[in-house]
Amino acid sequence: MAQDSDLTKVLDLGACKGDIGQGLAERGLTNIFGHEGSENKKQRLLKKGAYRDIETFIVGKQSIPLVYKRKFDIVTCSENLGTNLFPVQCF
Repeated sequence: MAQDSDLTKVLDLGACKGDIGQGLAERGLTNIFGHEGSENKKQRLLKKGAYRDIETFIVGKQSIPLVYKRKFDIVTCSENLGTNLFPVQCF
């Protein structure tokens, strides 16, 4: 039988260094997905092992991929809002 932490699907929007994903994984969540704007950051984050997958797209300029639309129980976003960062419409 699956535990709740296995069923809870999390999106870390603007994963950056992966601190949020790592912290969630340390607390038992295993279904963590990420977003980043570049392929280089995506590859670096995947090596850390906390994320199942990471999509690359530019928030506010590209649509969120269909595989990510309305698929998550929790969405995190840390240190991504402000001048020259994520636009308000991303939410």
